Amino acid sequence: MADQEAEEKHSREMKPSAEPKSPGLSWYGVMYAALAAIGYATANAFLRQLSDGTPHEWVVTCKAGCTTLIFLPWLLFVFATGRIKSRIFPPLKICLLLFVAALFVQLAGNLAFQWSLEQIGMALSVPLLMSIMIIAGATLGKICLGEPVSGVMKIVMVMFIAAIFLLGLGAANPSQPEVNITSKTWPVLGAIAAASAGFAYAFLGLSLRTSLKYNIPLATPMVIVGATGVVMIGTMTFRNHGFEIVRSTDGPTWFCLIGAALCNSLAFLSLSKAFKHLPLVYVNVTNVAQIAMTTLTAIFYFGERFSMQLGIGLAIMFAGYLILGSQPRKSPAASKPAQDD
Repeated sequence: MADQEAEEKHSREMKPSAEPKSPGLSWYGVMYAALAAIGYATANAFLRQLSDGTPHEWVVTCKAGCTTLIFLPWLLFVFATGRIKSRIFPPLKICLLLFVAALFVQLAGNLAFQWSLEQIGMALSVPLLMSIMIIAGATLGKICLGEPVSGVMKIVMVMFIAAIFLLGLGAANPSQPEVNITSKTWPVLGAIAAASAGFAYAFLGLSLRTSLKYNIPLATPMVIVGATGVVMIGTMTFRNHGFEIVRSTDGPTWFCLIGAALCNSLAFLSLSKAFKHLPLVYVNVTNVAQIAMTTLTAIFYFGERFSMQLGIGLAIMFAGYLILGSQPRKSPAASKPAQDD
């Protein structure tokens, strides 16, 4: 009897290891991934609407303020309820890394992206940004974190480079018809600004992964990023426009400002939830839906032109995403998170 009980106990202990490491498809995960794609595409549409006349630094300030208002109460809540199992902030050098990343992402990321929307439109800016973000993310992960880059990923990166080249050619002929540009310099700089934003977001992702290794709440780096934007870009806004900009902002503009900020923050939360319920490969595929929704909105709602270079570049990019999504990978959800905040 004792031998039989010992055998059953051993069988129960070995059972978890027999389960697949990668989570199966979950309706919750699919829902969160879809909400993230819709949220980012909607936020981009709001930002595109604001690019026509609203000061770019004011848009970025409102986005940063919304991020702070959402994640700071979350951080205070997990602290007050004792759900933080280790620390709130990482070591000083990591805090400095997050601060540098926050400065970089506000200036070369959010501000540059908003300016690129004005120069080359949404149909070009968003695909350029996301391609550079993936290439730079893989490169920075390899150099700084020692993350391997597979042969398939290298092929996809070459495809993205080709797509970026074609999209860059399309940027020389701006997709935003109402912009009155006498020289081709500004559209090219707009493409460079979108690429700069992609690199800035990749660097922010690297900083987030580095900081979260110290078992801090996810809200901590987001509060640092948001508060940095409020202080730095907010100072720039009020220095250039004074507090009159608050009173002069009309109702429709406030609607777009709040909509962009909320959609961006909620999309980030949905994406974080999706990673916990779905394999990484399925979450990556949602990026295709995001670009598709953004492109269709840009063409049919904002009247941006559809060029041959844009069509071919997007086709190459979609193929690259599908190849990337077909590769089996270990999901972050496969292991139990260190803390649930």
